[in-house]
Amino acid sequence: MPLFRTLRNAAATIKAVSFFLGPIAVAGIFLGYLITTHVESRTALAVIVVVSLFMVVGIILGFWYYIQRICDPDPYEITSIDCLLVVERVGNHHHYTNSREQTIKARRNNVRLIDHRAYWTGQSSKGKSSSGSLEHRHEFYSASRPEEDGRTYHWIYLGRPLSRGDTERIGFRQTFEDNVAPMHTYYREGGGRYKAKNVTVTTRFSVGDEPRTAEGHVWNNDRRNRQRHEVGRLTPERKTGPTPGTVDYVVVVHRPKRYHSYGIRWEWPPAETATTRRPNNRRTQ
Repeated sequence: MPLFRTLRNAAATIKAVSFFLGPIAVAGIFLGYLITTHVESRTALAVIVVVSLFMVVGIILGFWYYIQRICDPDPYEITSIDCLLVVERVGNHHHYTNSREQTIKARRNNVRLIDHRAYWTGQSSKGKSSSGSLEHRHEFYSASRPEEDGRTYHWIYLGRPLSRGDTERIGFRQTFEDNVAPMHTYYREGGGRYKAKNVTVTTRFSVGDEPRTAEGHVWNNDRRNRQRHEVGRLTPERKTGPTPGTVDYVVVVHRPKRYHSYGIRWEWPPAETATTRRPNNRRTQ
């Protein structure tokens, strides 16, 4: 109702004003006391200047904190991200299974939807790709077509609202075959616009189909500044996979940057690259 909406907005305004008015009033009273009692002292003047600077900085930091944490925070932050791409040869192309599991922490009340963006660089025939949730208790929804940037948006519906501070483990799984057009040889993941603490990106190959080289890279995906390029290098760890006959390339990053993704870029052996097709993989985030 319009009346209730007006009252709600008025209450939010009063809350915002009081959030800043208290510290400002205390600082003003303290500065007034210093000026009226010690204004003739140079030391007191220096203290007043320093306190004034701290007050200005405090107001700026308080404003930033209010916007980020109280007024309009992100719906959630990501505690950990574990991503796995399994690359399997199927004739003259590859089959890819991408799993992304993440633990989220709600930063506001009534969080129900968790979004995910995916962009595949190859092309498959009808019926060769699928997407879904790793958790049966969660429902999976997908947009019918990509947006202008080529990304298709997916959502996980939790089936219940999260309150601020609640955590939840969710997971996406996507499968794809590049039997129509090959994919570029890289795999990357990140937190996107959300704050994240840890990300682990694993690419798994069969030993007989292992790439000739694999290098770790950092990509800047911030489309707001029209940036979309490699900005750093990483050293992936090569280790034996959990199933016989497989090998993993693992990249682990602590405190990943927003709008950055991390992963590997690889090259197939010369015999593979000499053919007319080069099966590759996908990219996300």
